[in-house]
Amino acid sequence: QSRQVLLIQPQPFGNHNGGRLEFGPDGMLYLGLGDGGSANDPLGAGQDTGTVLGSIIRLDVSGDGDYAIPPDNPFVSGEGADEIWAYGLRNPWRMAFDRLTGDLYIADVGQNLVEEIDFQPAASSGGENYGWNIREGSHCFVGDCDTPGLTDPVWEYLHGEGNCSITGGQVYRGPDYPAMVGRYLYGDFCSGRIWAYHHPSRTNELLSDGQVSNILTFGEDERGNVYVSASGRVFLLSDGPPVITPSGVPIDGSTSGTYVVEGLNDQGFFVTVGQNPSGVFLFVAWFTFDESGNPRWLVGVDFFEPGAISVSLLMQEVRGLNFLDFSSDLAERIDFGTMTFTQLECGTLEADFNFGAAGAGSLTLDKLTNIEGRDC
Repeated sequence: QSRQVLLIQPQPFGNHNGGRLEFGPDGMLYLGLGDGGSANDPLGAGQDTGTVLGSIIRLDVSGDGDYAIPPDNPFVSGEGADEIWAYGLRNPWRMAFDRLTGDLYIADVGQNLVEEIDFQPAASSGGENYGWNIREGSHCFVGDCDTPGLTDPVWEYLHGEGNCSITGGQVYRGPDYPAMVGRYLYGDFCSGRIWAYHHPSRTNELLSDGQVSNILTFGEDERGNVYVSASGRVFLLSDGPPVITPSGVPIDGSTSGTYVVEGLNDQGFFVTVGQNPSGVFLFVAWFTFDESGNPRWLVGVDFFEPGAISVSLLMQEVRGLNFLDFSSDLAERIDFGTMTFTQLECGTLEADFNFGAAGAGSLTLDKLTNIEGRDC
């Protein structure tokens, strides 16, 4: 049994229990805690730094025993709980670090009027007071709220039109939807709307108008794609079809050579990158076998733009005497299908083929030879 209890925090009421554990870029553990619940913050926890309720706490859990207090927490040896990193929160229902910048986004659930997004830059030394329960968002909650030292939200929206409770999300840093890069994706639990907030420009865009309901949480995968848990399911967030950006290195003269496929040692690819007055071209000849075991030559050639990492060729089966002499009337060339060659790295090509009824698939080609002077 490896579980170790690090912290127990009594909850006076059944709501506002907070909603996220996150390791920050600094390796510290961050935890968002609500104000203890009920309504109107009856305990005054939001502005009470003597309790960790209504705050973000920051802990060092790198040791073997209990957690340690990071020495640079803002209330260490001061007037407040040592664990507190930021406070003045009602119910931080999801927070997330931008994996690129290290900035922290906090979605704080409002009470009667407004939902808010709070922001902490990566360079912050902590100690921000986000205002609850002096303010709800940027609006006065009780009495005079002209209190110095409060940090206003960077974005907020009013209740109404079905909106009632923010669910914080993630900053999109994936490769497939470039228009969403750098946008903080979040939603509203009640209306099911999902928005994209861009902090540098302070702009907000509606992505989905109630296509889901009961938005509980967001998450991201290793590639940076963002998912939402809603309507009892998990959905990938996008703004349209993915933009697939192939990865690899440019095809050039060093690509020329002889290639084989592991397990197909009786076959081979002969690849040449050349240049003539019309431009740079790729020529490929593949020695293989047909379904009856008879030798087959497939060849293709086409021009491509310098710097390309992928080139698609129409492959033709060549038959007859002197078939490699393309000027010979005795050689017959029959369109067979397409192949796309991508140089993954020096000496390795990926060949995706689509030969119709003859089949489709992908092969990895490993280089055997180099043209002298063109070694990778």
